[in-house]
Amino acid sequence: MTELYAFHDDSGLDYQGYIVLTRGIGRDPDDRNGENFRLHPQVPVVRLNHGYHPHGTIPQPQHYEAFAQRVRNFVEMSPGCSRWIIGNEPNHAQERPDGMPILPAEYAECYSLCRDAIKGLPYHSGDQVLVAAVAPWNVQTTYALNPAGNWIRYFDDVQFELGPGECDGFAIHTYAREQTPESIVSLARMDPPFEMYHSGFRTYTDWMNAILPRFQGLPVYLTEFCIAGVPWENENTGCVQAAYQDIDRWNALYPDRPISCLALYRWAHDQWAIYNRPAVQADFFAATTHGYAWPREPEPEPPEEDNLLLNPSFEQPYHAHLGTVKVADGWDYFHKRGDPPHEPNQGPCAMPEYKPLPASLDARRVVDGDTAQCWFLNYKVMDAGIYQRVPVEHNHWYQFSVSAQAWCSNSDDPAVSDGEMYLSLGIDPRGKEEPFELGVVWQPWAWVGPTHERFYSLPVRARDDHITVYVRSWNKWRLKHNDVYVDAASLTEIDVCPDQPDPGPGPTECQFSEAAVESVVRRVVVEELERRVWAPRIG
Repeated sequence: MTELYAFHDDSGLDYQGYIVLTRGIGRDPDDRNGENFRLHPQVPVVRLNHGYHPHGTIPQPQHYEAFAQRVRNFVEMSPGCSRWIIGNEPNHAQERPDGMPILPAEYAECYSLCRDAIKGLPYHSGDQVLVAAVAPWNVQTTYALNPAGNWIRYFDDVQFELGPGECDGFAIHTYAREQTPESIVSLARMDPPFEMYHSGFRTYTDWMNAILPRFQGLPVYLTEFCIAGVPWENENTGCVQAAYQDIDRWNALYPDRPISCLALYRWAHDQWAIYNRPAVQADFFAATTHGYAWPREPEPEPPEEDNLLLNPSFEQPYHAHLGTVKVADGWDYFHKRGDPPHEPNQGPCAMPEYKPLPASLDARRVVDGDTAQCWFLNYKVMDAGIYQRVPVEHNHWYQFSVSAQAWCSNSDDPAVSDGEMYLSLGIDPRGKEEPFELGVVWQPWAWVGPTHERFYSLPVRARDDHITVYVRSWNKWRLKHNDVYVDAASLTEIDVCPDQPDPGPGPTECQFSEAAVESVVRRVVVEELERRVWAPRIG
């Protein structure tokens, strides 16, 4: 496990992760100079350039074999490194050898010669030889099959020239448009004819999605990240922290296509230098406190429990009640058409749509299994949810819990939920299926945010041989998106009084515990009846 943190250039800073280094080595096949990379405390990723402008990141085609021999010599004489990038941004005019464009087939030929030369060395057969990063948003290299200079098409065409087993991984460059956390998660797109591509930091997702199936899962290193076109401001805006959080989010969603590192560009040498910007360094070190790494630390196994629910993880199939209502088997739905619990001027409540949400469509919504239950509406308010009637032991105590998150916002970014969506879990101890009757014991309303959080009901003692559990949601404002996602539900018997687990119908030593719980229930019911304005959301 190696942490995701990296700097482009030798910063001398103390952190765990990677260091990205660039070396211009020329093409003299008799040059046997190298470098000792064991001196670096971080894991080195070394980019091997033929040279710099105007000599070209790789040479002209007639010199590919000589360059490959020079690469072999350098690697052989350079202990401490096993990750090599061949060249840089071959679609960028500044990287052309003496002004000659580098076409995808030519880059692929040079890469393959260099890869074979490295892997033919003793002790280097397992080295990672990485395809060079292609310059995002750059249209300078056009050719017959790519007259628009599409950078993603260039990347695709390089890959098409390489057969299965002929590539070890990729370098990628990604940049933000502003030095803000908001810029990191922006879903803004390019202008036509490239409106299918992101125009900011999330361009890295375009590269990741363009990796051919035969190469998906190979190592990927984001070797340059800065602010496009402008230097870093000496401010700790949280931008760097947000960037590492976003890469960790990707790795959590797509563990079969992970990203190994994100390198800040750069420590020194040009306008993006960070050595003299301590506030940006502070932003970086604040990010390191989270310990983002790949492979990720394994999630602790939840304790085993006797879950009494049918289909607690909301797996398919889903049964259809109406054309817009599809609910997981074992569950049913409910909704109210009158005023919402609070803010009656926002009503009346409307009926939401219900649907399954598979992980293949949006993995962030799924906690357990392959599917989450969703219900949602647009520009309206709801008081609605799902329920299940469950057989239980009369007079035993039970508690219900569920994992939930929301997309409640006017923003079209599904990771943003800045509106007010509230959730309450309820249990009817009599087993009735009437969610709006006073006999249901409701947990106080709690704000639901954009990430999954565990919610718990109040403990309830069964008054019959069935109880009914409810998940109920309410949105305060009529926003564009009002979506609720629930997964990983659980109903378990609990031991309220360990010395007397079955209190029976009469008074027992557990009477105080039961009275305390029921006093909370009475308070919640009173608040519901009086429709008090609920306190500001929990942030």
